[in-house]
Amino acid sequence: MFSEDIGEAVLFLADGQKIRRIIAKPVSSDELLKLRRPDVMVPKELYYDTSLLGKVVPPIPAPPPPAAATPSSIKQPPPFKMEDLMGGSNGFFGWLKGLVHL
Repeated sequence: MFSEDIGEAVLFLADGQKIRRIIAKPVSSDELLKLRRPDVMVPKELYYDTSLLGKVVPPIPAPPPPAAATPSSIKQPPPFKMEDLMGGSNGFFGWLKGLVHL
């Protein structure tokens, strides 16, 4: 086990003995924090706020309510049928439809 703040290493043996050695110079907690987590030491004023990258738009106004339906504004169905536009089918189903007169 190694402790960076005091520079001491401890080796635990199987028989329960401990071997302690100083293997590095002691490091203060501030210096250790700068080495391991430099993002923690950055002042808040220097952070880049990514939430401000979106475009701010005004709220979309609600559409006006539809006017009251008058008899002239009601759409009438077209005077023809879709089958008249498409023509007759020349295949099996067209033959069957003509046979049953649908």
